Amino acid sequence: MLDGHRRRRQGVTARLYAIWVFAAIDALCPGRVVSAAMSFKRGSGVTAAVSILATMAIFGAQQVPAAAAAKATAGAPPKTSTVSAASSYRPISPTFRILDTRKDFCAANHCSALGPKGTLNLQVTGYIDPGTGNGVPLGATAVVLNVTAVNGSSFSVLTVYPGGLSKPPQASNLNFQAHTAVANAVTVQLSAGGAVTIYNALGTVNVLADVEGYFTPASATLPAGEYHPIAPIRVCDTRAGQEPNACNNLNDGKPHALGPNSTVKVLIAGQPAWCTPSTCAPNDFIPNDGTEENAIINLTAIAGTENTFLSVFADTATGGCGQYGGSKPGPTFSNINVNAGTAQANRVFVSLGPSTLPLYICVYNAAGKANFAIDANGWFGGQGPPATPLGLQYVATSPTRICDTRSGNSTQCSGHLLGQKGTITVAAAGVDGIGAGAKAIVANLTAVAGSSFTFLSAYPADLTSAPNVSDVNVLAGEVLPNLTAVVLSTGAPAGDFKIFNSLGNINAVVDVEGWFQ
Repeated sequence: MLDGHRRRRQGVTARLYAIWVFAAIDALCPGRVVSAAMSFKRGSGVTAAVSILATMAIFGAQQVPAAAAAKATAGAPPKTSTVSAASSYRPISPTFRILDTRKDFCAANHCSALGPKGTLNLQVTGYIDPGTGNGVPLGATAVVLNVTAVNGSSFSVLTVYPGGLSKPPQASNLNFQAHTAVANAVTVQLSAGGAVTIYNALGTVNVLADVEGYFTPASATLPAGEYHPIAPIRVCDTRAGQEPNACNNLNDGKPHALGPNSTVKVLIAGQPAWCTPSTCAPNDFIPNDGTEENAIINLTAIAGTENTFLSVFADTATGGCGQYGGSKPGPTFSNINVNAGTAQANRVFVSLGPSTLPLYICVYNAAGKANFAIDANGWFGGQGPPATPLGLQYVATSPTRICDTRSGNSTQCSGHLLGQKGTITVAAAGVDGIGAGAKAIVANLTAVAGSSFTFLSAYPADLTSAPNVSDVNVLAGEVLPNLTAVVLSTGAPAGDFKIFNSLGNINAVVDVEGWFQ
């Protein structure tokens, strides 16, 4: 069962073949996650669909195929948008569902599936979830949502942006094929009235949204909710043969895939088992000294035996990870919906466990057996002792395209196709309205129609080599996004990041949703 709906099994033979091929990649690049992602239905115009979807990703969600020849412009935000006040993060635990068009549920209002060029205005602040008592308060500047497109009648693109804008910005958050379920995390600026708008380009699609947290203005001297970015680091990989870590029992050679309706506790804080002072920067990991409260992670589900969904939630002082699974039903929310034999990644803002050491999070799998990997990107300070130095605060804005490697646009990356093991350096601080003092960005990274199955990684430009992590995993010809939280370089030139491509030739698009300063 996939979070209340069943995804179709498509192209099983092709997917299994792709998984076998990917095994060679894992052997060449230990710890890398390469995905066999969603397949396309035979006889449905695959080549044309991929071409149009790739064009839509490049030219923005508001562009439909008839306008696909239009030239993209630089990614300046719409004139009606403004940047938010500097804000700190507040988690919501447990998360709650605020939107499900399948059930005519749109917070306190009614809504239906989104049609072609359709928009849905979602009031976020002021709504209190009756099941948890949680909500986003008035005055919040941005909200973190896990958005899922469900069973669309056509391939399409969703764009999520602040309510009240006159038209959708030139950006995308979800790219999906017909009759699939695809989720992606979105950190979206709220309008002055606390609303967001969701736009759908083609066909009719149902949309779900779960609230993970929000940002609110706070004093810069208050440690709670301030962000501490780190260079991305792998803290968990259940697969045998990968780097020794807590999730494969220090690589004991045995299978550690998570079974059906089961939950596992994952150590998220502290220096990873494989990381030594000679291989990792000092303190370049989530601490376990009581200063931390929340984390940003990338969760990748890998080659499950059945269609399933994975959910991430905090360890609790009373229930541990036992609140879901086993003799109890699974959670009503999901972070990843994934077909059997494929891989899918999604960014998660997750609360850490209670102030006892060590610190854990919980991962739940609904059906079959599935491996997974977790990469940590940074952490937020808590109510306890302040971290030294203090962290960063978030500035939200309307989605802004700063990089597009396809030719024919005016972004800095135009015409810079990424080759095999190729990198591109992207300037962020001071670009297209991003603050010159930005130390990290939150952006949607979209992999666009590569010539081979591959993965993309984003990391600070002053690292000498790509770290052992992945951000987006795709098949040849696929268009797939994932939210990223990327720390920027501090060495000269400061304020940049790199994108690395593993195999083949591929284009990439970066839409910035805000930055930390």
